Amino acid sequence: MIKLKINDVIKVEVKKIVSEGKGLAFFNQYTIFVNRGLIGDIVDVKINSKKKSRYFGNIISFHTKSSLRSSSQCLHFPTCGGCQYMDIDYTNQLKLKKDMYIDAIQQFSPALESKLESIIPCKSNIFYRNKMEFSFSSIGNELLCGLKKRHSYDEVVKVNDCKLQDKQTMLIVDAVLQFMIDNDIYDSTSNKQNNFLKQIMVRHSKESNTFMLNLFITENKTYFFKTFTTLLQNQFKNIMAIHLTLYSQQLGSPTTQTILCSEGDSHLVESLDWLKCYISPLSFFQTNSHQALVLYETIKEVANLNSTDTLLDLYCGTGTIGLFLSKFVKHVIGIEENEYAIEDAILNRKKK
Repeated sequence: MIKLKINDVIKVEVKKIVSEGKGLAFFNQYTIFVNRGLIGDIVDVKINSKKKSRYFGNIISFHTKSSLRSSSQCLHFPTCGGCQYMDIDYTNQLKLKKDMYIDAIQQFSPALESKLESIIPCKSNIFYRNKMEFSFSSIGNELLCGLKKRHSYDEVVKVNDCKLQDKQTMLIVDAVLQFMIDNDIYDSTSNKQNNFLKQIMVRHSKESNTFMLNLFITENKTYFFKTFTTLLQNQFKNIMAIHLTLYSQQLGSPTTQTILCSEGDSHLVESLDWLKCYISPLSFFQTNSHQALVLYETIKEVANLNSTDTLLDLYCGTGTIGLFLSKFVKHVIGIEENEYAIEDAILNRKKK
């Protein structure tokens, strides 16, 4: 019997997709989970970790590619970690995702499998996101801002043409990066750990085609903020708000995020049918606005609500699901612990 070790390279065939989105393969008596493996892939896999009797690895070369694979729409795939299945057409992506949740149901509640219905597809599988986060990093003395490199914690890929959010997003990210370089905000002599620029969050309202930016930093340095906001808002007239947020993370303590400075509107406004949603910089909102409306309408349909019901909205966030359904019930009770989300939920209720 061959004993499998970390860093070993083995040849396997992926047999199925499991709930974590990994390919499942077998090598002798060992179970192998293959990152980005698809049914039918015959690949060389490098083992990088082990949990009990399960081994995990990355593909390093192909012998045979799955028939599910096709050419990617994105120039940066698969180096960029922003997308997992950009080389699979959307119809096959839906089939794979259904296989994943069937696998999850079989593990925890097999009786529910017969009640599962088809996935409701999105009308567009590109440029659909309303929020993205781009990280700062460096190569040598060069500052970069982009999406995380696949399987990497601190390396980023500079993305020129992202298919996830509105095309203007990358122009904004490039302008942010250029400002930091031109104004020496980044200390090229410091290492990655000492650089206080963490990431830029870009939110986009699909309804109004407006943007909110939130720049996260790890040190309380605000001296550049006024110049930064003036330049960006002069260059992009539809940036309605820019925020500067201190991100603090200490070992053994929860992460804290504190807004230091703001310029422009306090909230980004998005519409879901008749409901206007007010979203603050640190609140959660469904990242696909169009599909969020489909989700809410589906909940309304399957919940079979009536005018005497009291609706309990657990982990309600900004309250949008409960507010959307409030027309059809007597009372809505939302429960949430995030203070920013609670403030937004109260505002959304008042604006309803």
